[in-house]
Amino acid sequence: MNVLFYLSSNLDGSYVFEKAEPAWANPQDGKFQEYADFNFNDGKWDDLTSYWDYYRKEVQSNGDASELGKRSVLDEERNVMLVVDNDPQNTLFQEWRAESTQISDEKWTKFVQWEHYPLTDYPFTADSLNIGQAYRIYQKQSNGLRIATSFDEWGSQDVDLRLEIENAINGGAALEDIDSELVPGLNRYGKKLPTETFKYDQSGQPVQWYLATDDQRFTEGGDPLMLPVTLENGGLLPGSILGFNDVDVVLVAPTIENPWGWYNAYYREGIETFGFEHEGAAIAWNTSIGRFFLDEGEAQNYLDTVLLRDSDDDGYYDFEDEFPNDPNEWIDSDGDTVGDNGDAFPSDDSEWLDSDGDGYGDNSDAFPQDRNEWLDSDEDGIGDNADEYPYDPNAQNITLNELKARAQLVYDHETSVTYSEIKVTSDEALYLTLQEDETLTLSSGSDPEKLRIQGKLTVK
Repeated sequence: MNVLFYLSSNLDGSYVFEKAEPAWANPQDGKFQEYADFNFNDGKWDDLTSYWDYYRKEVQSNGDASELGKRSVLDEERNVMLVVDNDPQNTLFQEWRAESTQISDEKWTKFVQWEHYPLTDYPFTADSLNIGQAYRIYQKQSNGLRIATSFDEWGSQDVDLRLEIENAINGGAALEDIDSELVPGLNRYGKKLPTETFKYDQSGQPVQWYLATDDQRFTEGGDPLMLPVTLENGGLLPGSILGFNDVDVVLVAPTIENPWGWYNAYYREGIETFGFEHEGAAIAWNTSIGRFFLDEGEAQNYLDTVLLRDSDDDGYYDFEDEFPNDPNEWIDSDGDTVGDNGDAFPSDDSEWLDSDGDGYGDNSDAFPQDRNEWLDSDEDGIGDNADEYPYDPNAQNITLNELKARAQLVYDHETSVTYSEIKVTSDEALYLTLQEDETLTLSSGSDPEKLRIQGKLTVK
């Protein structure tokens, strides 16, 4: 292995440290590094690689520090940085810079900028130039934990971020009040985030947490529970690693029982922080895998009153009840937002009501109030069951009364209507005079009462 180290220290406590070495895509190597263990580029979460890593840190006597890092393609035959055409820049795919300022023992700030460069033929790199910056304020809590407040600009570095945030603070603005009106152009304002102090305390011992969760990787039979955990390796799940990249938390867990030492034997999951609730030494850290507490009693209380709550008293916990405020419903099998108990078609997401009880849902039933009809193939307004011509909208049966009604319209409005192809559909006598071409014309002045028929006519 090729490793380069440089250290220069002074009597006033200042020093310069430099390191250059391969970064291996091995979750078991005791290090947690971007591109080797996770990849934040869009669509590249599992595109990992080993690479050549350069790091430099310069610390002043007052504790202020500047850092920079560069990541380049690895020459896999020699395990050194790959150089193409005598120019190291040709294989550089990511670099970053950070400046930290010590305000007090309880507070310091960090300003960080980054660039991800696309490289042809290296799919783990960004598809296009990806840049950004963040300004973070770290504050130590009474329990020793340090919480960061982060202001971020993603995809650009247009804002004079450090100056703008510091001006807002010096102007008297509280961190939670700094928004787009005070500092326009950011993607994230005042996000509270964890730090590695959540993993190990000041003495280097793992912090004891109590996790209340309904995540099925931790639960027994799917029911929420509370369990003691640490964030050290294997403390959450067997063989797992919970890595902190400053304020970003990633769970790396094996996909098999005895994983080999390479990234493709593990899956990665970003742990999202939704917020904190803290008063004095007590704290609740709300995340995408559950809520972490320092106090076991608070964790148990949250489990009992929130995760195992049954708001509508229907016997189903809210976490498993798709209708937590409706005591008559708890499951929606077809996902149509209508509970199975009230859904006439619980396995059909396009139907839920059958008003006439004919077995056909109202949404597709052409006659939702007529249990004898449900389909009108020719869309003539007559159901197929009663329509002797269900596929011909121009053919219909009419009774004498219907014919009289039409004659009345002719009589009242002084017009005429011709019905063609008059056919007798009954053996009874037809008291109508047909023309030779078998058409019947009702002309103005036709007296409806003089129309006589027994049975039905087919009018087409």
